[in-house]
Amino acid sequence: MELDDDYAIDFFEDVLNELENNSDDYHEIKKQETRDSFKIMEDFANTAQIDEKFRIKLQTALEREKPFSNFKTCIDNSDYRDDWFSFKSSWMQKWVKDQVERDLEE
Repeated sequence: MELDDDYAIDFFEDVLNELENNSDDYHEIKKQETRDSFKIMEDFANTAQIDEKFRIKLQTALEREKPFSNFKTCIDNSDYRDDWFSFKSSWMQKWVKDQVERDLEE
């Protein structure tokens, strides 16, 4: 089933009304920029509890052309896949928390 704009508006009408009527109760979380996503991968490669050979492999992947694709290929074919997703999840939670805290300070 393909969603058209009218269906989407009807479907989300209650949510849109809630956001519009109570906007002070919500925080907009901005999308990460490419450099932020790269920083997550770089932090993992540099700080995670992984063997040195794999660390070098990840660092090399990030230095080559198409670093996102290279990093994903390395992770998906490794024993560290779950570690990566856990690391990324923690990093993303901190990202959201930091944005909310900044909003509250303003």
